[in-house]
Amino acid sequence: MYNPRGPRRGVMKVRRGGAWSDSINGMLVGYRDWSYPFSRSFSDIGFRCVINLKPPS
Repeated sequence: MYNPRGPRRGVMKVRRGGAWSDSINGMLVGYRDWSYPFSRSFSDIGFRCVINLKPPS
């Protein structure tokens, strides 16, 4: 697996996935956008909880 380091300079951050207020394409999990790291006024930025499910026994 490769983990890119990203740019050596700059302040922009990548936003992944979409929100309820995005277009249909923006709601895809592969959607990428950018924003400033101090942009805290967006009501549609959050996080998703994920859990690994055990296969049925």
